[in-house]
Amino acid sequence: MQSSSYQDPLFKLALQCDPAHRQLFENLLSQGNLEQRILAARALGWMRSASCAPALVSALQDLEPNVRRWSIASLALSWDNHATLILCELFLKEPDLHVRTAILRTLGWQRAKLANLTCLNALHPSEADCVRAEAIRALGRIDVQTNLGVLINAVDDPSALVRQHALRTILNQPADIIKNKLIERSNDSDPEARAIAIRGIAYYQDESMIDHLIKGLDDLNPCVRANAAIALGNCNFAFDLKVLINKENDPHSEVRARVMEAIQKRHSASFNG
Repeated sequence: MQSSSYQDPLFKLALQCDPAHRQLFENLLSQGNLEQRILAARALGWMRSASCAPALVSALQDLEPNVRRWSIASLALSWDNHATLILCELFLKEPDLHVRTAILRTLGWQRAKLANLTCLNALHPSEADCVRAEAIRALGRIDVQTNLGVLINAVDDPSALVRQHALRTILNQPADIIKNKLIERSNDSDPEARAIAIRGIAYYQDESMIDHLIKGLDDLNPCVRANAAIALGNCNFAFDLKVLINKENDPHSEVRARVMEAIQKRHSASFNG
């Protein structure tokens, strides 16, 4: 919204989150101009009341995608049991990518198990990468264990965005196959995926995997190197501190800072490698 300023009287009213203003914003949502309809959708969500859900559901028929998108986001805060099925049905016919993504995000926020099939169908190769990535995140929130096989497979998806979300979703899951996937993805072509994989490897505190953390210190991407330094600093087992000392002069300031922090942690630990 271009003029949703804190000085705008209507915006100030919306920030009060007062259910007494529900009728006002419901009227604006159905009859206001575009800017007012978007603000009304947000305001009804901020009230966090299931009584606002019917008006938000009605707004899903608005011709403007941004009104539909904000109404969907507000439904996550003003939830009722009927909204899950309504959003699943809307997903089948919604043409706008941002709105489709918002639907999946909201279903994931609500951990709506009734939406599991909709999210699985959203992984079809014909869907846009942003939609499939959000579907992966939703499936992880809805039920990681039930969807674990799908999530693990998504770690090898052609889309870097999908791989990133899949890696984040499976972190911390107790399965050897996940360790192997993290090791594989520590060599991913996408630097963000490599950084996530490094963080995942660190979680397991498995001394047999340390070589992959050390290798991360030589990555071409500074974010990966910084994550590797953090991971090594948090290891609960001993290793040769020289691998960190040798990186004190890294060309990137963030990496140098993380390396120094890791060295200090190792010095203060009961083992120094």
